[in-house]
Amino acid sequence: MVRSLSQWTKTLSFPARISPNRNSKDCSVNVLPITPPPAPPRNKPATSTTTCSSSNSSTMSSPSPPPNVPITEISQIIYPDPESEKAIMGSLVFCIHHKQGCKWSDELRKLKAHLNTCKHDAIPCPNKCGSQIPRVMMTDHLAFTCILRRAICEFCNVEFTGLGLEEHAGTCSSEPMYCESKCGARVVRGRMSIHRAKDCSKRLRRCPHCSREFSADTLSVHGATCPRSPVPCPQRCDAGPMARADLDSHLRDECKA
Repeated sequence: MVRSLSQWTKTLSFPARISPNRNSKDCSVNVLPITPPPAPPRNKPATSTTTCSSSNSSTMSSPSPPPNVPITEISQIIYPDPESEKAIMGSLVFCIHHKQGCKWSDELRKLKAHLNTCKHDAIPCPNKCGSQIPRVMMTDHLAFTCILRRAICEFCNVEFTGLGLEEHAGTCSSEPMYCESKCGARVVRGRMSIHRAKDCSKRLRRCPHCSREFSADTLSVHGATCPRSPVPCPQRCDAGPMARADLDSHLRDECKA
C-alpha cells in the first residue's frame, strides 16, 4: 500500500539509544532554519518636486526584486541540507506496528520498504470489499468475514456472497431447527408449519366430550378422567353409557341391577 511520507512516519518510535556503531557526533541533526529573503528597502519620502520626479523615474526604470521561490517539496522543509537528511534517515526506529507484535527495527530509510511486507500492516481486501485488513489476518478474512466472498449454504447448497449468506441463514427452507412449541423434534424450516399442525406432540387438541383444549401428549391422560367422558354402568344394568360425572347419581337413584 502506497503511503505518503507523513503517513508512514507519524507513528514512529525511536529507541532510547542510537545504534552503537555510530558516534554521537555523527548522529547529531543540524537542521538549519529557513529564513525568508529580506524585504526590499522602501523609498524615502520626497523633499522637493524635483527629487520626487527623479525618484519616480528611477523607480520605474529599476528592475523589480526577484519573487520569493515557493517551497514545493516537503524534503525542503524537513531536510534543508543533505547532512541533516542523512542523519535523520539513518536514525534507528521501530516498526509502526511494534505494539501489535512486529519485532522489526532498522534505519528510518528502510521503514517504507519494510511496511510493504510487514504482516501487521493493513492492506486492502483483494475482493474489494472496502476493508483494510492486516496481512496476518487476511486469510481468515477471505474465508469467513469478507462480505464479497463466495460461500455455499451448507443446507441447500446454493452459492451466495458473504453478505447474502448472512441474510439467507435465517430464512433457508432446508435449515433444520427445533420445533417452536418445544416438543424436542428437529424439523427443517420449510416443513415446520405442517409439523406443528399434524405431528407435534405439543399441538393443542380439543377434547371431544368436554370441549376443553389439551396438548396432544396429555389428551389421552385427560380422557381417563374427563367428567363428560361416557362410561358404562359398573352394575351392567340396561342403562347405556353415561357421563362419568353422572355415574354416582345413577348408581344411587336409577340403577336397577
